[in-house]
Amino acid sequence: MPRIKFRNTSPTTPFKLEPNQIDGLIKKTADDDPKIQQINVADANIVDRCESCHMGAREPLKITAVAMAAASGQKKPDEYDRAFTSHPEPELLKLHDPEKFACSTCHQGNGRATTSIEKAHGNYEHWLWPLFPRENVEAGCQNCMQRSVPGQR
Repeated sequence: MPRIKFRNTSPTTPFKLEPNQIDGLIKKTADDDPKIQQINVADANIVDRCESCHMGAREPLKITAVAMAAASGQKKPDEYDRAFTSHPEPELLKLHDPEKFACSTCHQGNGRATTSIEKAHGNYEHWLWPLFPRENVEAGCQNCMQRSVPGQR
């Protein structure tokens, strides 16, 4: 796996990391053994493998695709930069533990698929629930919240 070089300051990098944080991310990336990461929520019949590609989802640091691209000297983020970003709302992961809810419960897509981005994101003819588009990413909240808010059905 190629080493990722993180720069601590850059006009295009929207965050600043301390040297020990940078070293930690580099070590984690260098030591990574790519394998299928699977969440199994048996009670809800959910198998979710999103974190096999989206490896940075649970990072406590705010990592954006733009920052990842800038750190590796690119002008625009590519699919690898987008895959390693942290969850945009880490506080939500404290309330909605991925081990209990998985990813596709909120974001849709095909959480079991690992053979292509199109299949994993549910963008093919045999999948009825594609990943919510970025502008509607919070639409999945209604799946559960409508049942738990008084006065809602």
